[in-house]
Amino acid sequence: MADFSSSVPPCSSVEKHPFQPAVSSPKSKFELTFDCVSNLDNAENKSDTNKNRNLSETNNLLVEGFAYHAGVLIFAPYLFLFKKSGLGDCTAHVMQWLVAVLLGAKNIEQSKLLNYRSLNLFLDNPVKNINIQRKNLKEIANQDNFTNLLRLNAKMVGVSKQTDFYYDPHTKHYTGLRKILKSWCSKVRMADKVINTDFIHTISGFPVYIKNGDTFDDMRIRFFRDIKEFRKITEMPDDKIIRICVDRGIYSAEVFGEIALMQNLHIVSWEKNYKNDKWEENKTTKTGSLIMVKNNKTDTKLITYQYQELQWDRNEKIRQLIVRIPGKNGTGIVEVSILTDDLSGEATEIIFLMFKRWVQENDFKYLIAHFGLDQITSYLFDDYKDVSDTVTDKDHISGAYKALTKEIEKIRGKLKTVLHKKHEFDAKFGIYKDISELTKGKNDILLNEFTEELAGLKTEKSQLKPTSKQELNYKDNIDKIIKLTNQYVDKYKERTLTDKKVSKLDELKQKGTKKLDTAQKQLMDIIKIMARNIFYLAFEPFKEKYNNYRDDHVVFREITRANGRIEIKNSQIVVEILTKMEIPKQGKLSQKYLRL
Repeated sequence: MADFSSSVPPCSSVEKHPFQPAVSSPKSKFELTFDCVSNLDNAENKSDTNKNRNLSETNNLLVEGFAYHAGVLIFAPYLFLFKKSGLGDCTAHVMQWLVAVLLGAKNIEQSKLLNYRSLNLFLDNPVKNINIQRKNLKEIANQDNFTNLLRLNAKMVGVSKQTDFYYDPHTKHYTGLRKILKSWCSKVRMADKVINTDFIHTISGFPVYIKNGDTFDDMRIRFFRDIKEFRKITEMPDDKIIRICVDRGIYSAEVFGEIALMQNLHIVSWEKNYKNDKWEENKTTKTGSLIMVKNNKTDTKLITYQYQELQWDRNEKIRQLIVRIPGKNGTGIVEVSILTDDLSGEATEIIFLMFKRWVQENDFKYLIAHFGLDQITSYLFDDYKDVSDTVTDKDHISGAYKALTKEIEKIRGKLKTVLHKKHEFDAKFGIYKDISELTKGKNDILLNEFTEELAGLKTEKSQLKPTSKQELNYKDNIDKIIKLTNQYVDKYKERTLTDKKVSKLDELKQKGTKKLDTAQKQLMDIIKIMARNIFYLAFEPFKEKYNNYRDDHVVFREITRANGRIEIKNSQIVVEILTKMEIPKQGKLSQKYLRL
């Protein structure tokens, strides 16, 4: 592979783009220039002739001439950093998939649409065969490579300089045949089979941690485990204090209490089921503001909010911020409650962090749409009985007990409905004079301990008389009450004989539950978030110069996936990027970006 000596831009923010074009270009042609350090023998002594500039040899060096996918060289400084990172034998494979993802291949199968002759110009012997690629993926999908790649990714985006992060699980709806664990899936708005992925993002939206698995452990358990692993991977000092913003799923007085006792961790979250009942009109009220950027950097909107600071009534070590902010389109007022154990942090900063949480949710959608986050990658699986030594067992409410509880609640709902109809009849007509005939001695069932409160019979009479149809409906309703009451009693007794707490692992073994082997998906997803971060780091100066947030991603993606022509001039590699765009404004602004 050719060696590019261009300097790598700063990690956390990009002020200047590393490329320096040789000359200005026509509106649909852009040029990039790199210093070239080839590994040809005595290359520095060769004269700059047409013959010597033809580097088309078998050693995978850049050659002169037309090349598909030349636009991907915009990411060359980051690819160069990656190549020199010392990842070992997996470097070539991972670099190939990294470039493929940047070029739009969301999975290995889609990489067959790429031109491998051109890829061979700037990759070390890329593997074209899909089956061999799958084999290579399986071989290198291990914890050491996961750690090394995530550590490199963290260094690339400057995690060591940051203290605020977002944490949130993402679920992929699983429609396969395997019997795997279920959890809430927002896509189908119900509990169903899912692949769970825990994410940590920076406040700028860069993903820096990812963990694929299932929901054997609750989010409140995984949270502490993930934060511990995140610290280890990023080599974060134990005494460094970080602040994690989490959605309502973490809400628990027990979890908040545990975090409040920790010296190196703060949490910020919404209060779940807040009733809008803590705002006090005569209490000290402060004001803050947020700036919403719309179509370009000068198209902004100032949003002003009010807030009050309280001590959470469930834990004196937790701080509560009650915020009132204008609703959508400025109509009405929305009141929310934010909880944090950070007692000294600026209130406006904490509020800003929580209202900016959408950057993580948006990134999930972006990763799915452009980098293939939701690709399953591998369909391998294990039985829970075979992986029992890799999970920590725990007692939980048994599936049988949950199912009976669900049935009981369903019966109760139906029973309330028919009892309500009976009450309406009794209120209108009084106790039906032939009630004893209708029930035939079943009054004891109507008045048993489960329904007595709801089925109390009225004794007063009424002058009104029911119609024959009303009498018939009344009889049917009485029969339903008796039937549902008996069902309720039976299910209630059955539940009392059922163990409430059982070993979760034993229950999963008995049911034949499977656990998907997500190792290969884990590796590919790490590559995908690295590709996403590389894209955004290179995109930042273009965004600044282009200054049109409606289509800047589309235009930049078009440039990075364009074809081009490569030339060698005076030990420099000059790449002409030939895009399909013919809109003068886009072409002109794109040239400005390349001249940064």
